[in-house]
Amino acid sequence: MNKILRYSFVALLAMIVGNVMATDVTDELTRATFGVTGSNYSDVTGKKATSTAVYAANMAGGNDAIQLRSKNSNSGIVSTTSGGRIKSVKIEWNSNTLGDRVLDIYGNTDAYEAPTDLYDTSKQGTKIASFTCSNGTKTTTIEGDYQYIGIRSNKDAMYIDKITIVWEAASSAENANLSFSPEILTVRLGKPFTAPTLTNEHSVAVVYSSSNTDVADVNAETGAVTLKAAGEATITAAVPESNTSYYGSASYTLIVEELATVNTFPFSETFANTFGKFLVEDKSLAEGLSFVWAKNSGYVKASGFANSAAHAAESWLVSPLFDLTNASAPNMMFEHAINKFASVDAAKQDASVWVREGDEGEWTKLEIEYPEELSWTFVSSGSIDLSAYVGKTIQIGFKYLSTNESAGTWEIKNFKVIDGQDAGLAFSKDKVSIVLGTENPEYPTLTNPHELTVVYSSSNTDVAEINAETGAITLKADGKTTIKATFAGNDEYLAGEASYELTVIDDNVKGRKGNPYTIAEIQAIEETAYPTDKVWVVGYIAGCAATGGVISKDDPVNSNVLLTATGTFDETDVLLPVAIPNNASRTAINIVDNPTNVGKEVKVYGKVQKYFGVTGVKEVTSHEFTGNSVDIVVTGINNVNAAKAENGVMYNLAGQKVNNGYKGVVIMNGKKMLNK
Repeated sequence: MNKILRYSFVALLAMIVGNVMATDVTDELTRATFGVTGSNYSDVTGKKATSTAVYAANMAGGNDAIQLRSKNSNSGIVSTTSGGRIKSVKIEWNSNTLGDRVLDIYGNTDAYEAPTDLYDTSKQGTKIASFTCSNGTKTTTIEGDYQYIGIRSNKDAMYIDKITIVWEAASSAENANLSFSPEILTVRLGKPFTAPTLTNEHSVAVVYSSSNTDVADVNAETGAVTLKAAGEATITAAVPESNTSYYGSASYTLIVEELATVNTFPFSETFANTFGKFLVEDKSLAEGLSFVWAKNSGYVKASGFANSAAHAAESWLVSPLFDLTNASAPNMMFEHAINKFASVDAAKQDASVWVREGDEGEWTKLEIEYPEELSWTFVSSGSIDLSAYVGKTIQIGFKYLSTNESAGTWEIKNFKVIDGQDAGLAFSKDKVSIVLGTENPEYPTLTNPHELTVVYSSSNTDVAEINAETGAITLKADGKTTIKATFAGNDEYLAGEASYELTVIDDNVKGRKGNPYTIAEIQAIEETAYPTDKVWVVGYIAGCAATGGVISKDDPVNSNVLLTATGTFDETDVLLPVAIPNNASRTAINIVDNPTNVGKEVKVYGKVQKYFGVTGVKEVTSHEFTGNSVDIVVTGINNVNAAKAENGVMYNLAGQKVNNGYKGVVIMNGKKMLNK
């Protein structure tokens, strides 16, 4: 991301300096500029000073000054041709002007035709300054982009010796169109590199400079760069101001990285929001792919998938140098996850780990342990023996490959190099749920291959307590806690720990299996107050919801069931729809394959959500039949006899044809149904 932002800044800078350069031109307007004399007012046009501006006026020349008035609404000075952008205006008053006289200055983006425009609110433009005679000579800087100026008396007659207008005018100098390629370059301190190429189509002489000479010096004439320290510097080539024929500049960002050396062990890098001392080396990136390696909250990941497409790439994440001169039994390990590859075997080819001597030796592939399946679950790489490199300095490289057809994702965390053996602690499961009151609950077992002394702890003793020495657990209350076994470390084995998440379930809590919600309780909950977690709900299977919202037990579907609080209901009852995903619960509950389930009482475990426009249950993952059952009876329609209806046509109990919007008990295709 930082590189993308830097690139955007460089592009923006190039746009700014690529615009036409500007110069300041000053017009000094006096009575002589307009050629009027005496106190008689007259119109003058086509008058110029120094800039490209052309002026028109209605004025007199009394007191040998510019004489303006507000009478007749026609006196003033306007520019009919622009001199550029108005930068400032200066007024020098004649001593014959009374102190309360005010001169107004207007700015416009449209050309004026005559001074009379200054008295027409639709043409006068924006008032950008006012000058009061009693304030004496004054200069005002003009804000905004105005190309035309208008000057008039606010009220009554006045005399002005000089009006000075500074215009920002376009220069005739040509853009040199300088550019560097590439605009961002990452280099290694102490290693030779090739500087970006400067495109200079007019062969204009340029001067080079560095924004950070502590990181990189540059020869002002040749552009040769000398690296000095890790960091960033912007190298700029600019046309000197003395060149009146050309202007412009170009820059590139130089990122200087220093390869660290580690000689103290254990070395650990979690990769939580950082690459740490590791460096990214992109060997090749297909067009449309700006990076492969990225930092995440708890790991780093590599992927060639971007903008909804796979891209060919080869990119390495390389470690600092590990000095094993004084090591005795070095080992390396990390955790990783693989997903979105074509297969696990493909991942073994495209996500591999290598070692080399120094930072320029030949890479040798290391054998590591991979996950058994593609998923986001992290597994250990196993302990990788580095004893063959004792007495040497080595570097580890994580190599990622992708193609335009396939780009998997490789996630890595908790990298370690140790000089000694790992404690090897591990629990058999990452998570476990135990119901409060269960006899002889089965907890995850601790693997402790070296029979090390560990200390057990619970992160939430209100939920579960644990004996620090034996690991015996006492369940206390509903909730979650982390059970941890910690080894402090010794001369032979490194410190280590293992943990798992323990969820304690109190079946007496509302919504648990032992105390499920009734249909009435669920339907009484406002939508905004639905439980956030899955809950157990109990009811009798009354039928199912057919396509289009028609409620029926005669034409069942297998994707849902309807629960009722009792076996008897009528057209006024609101049943509870339960969506059953394609899992074991659907197999067991649905009334297509299990028609005798109608009337049976069942508990379902799922999320309370809107379903068929009413409160229902979705995402069911578990169920349990209670053994209770009732006869399902729909009251009020048992004795109705009706001729077979036309296919798809509904009738009410009076035999009248009704549309799909009708709510209540209906007859369709000769069958009794409840249309919701």
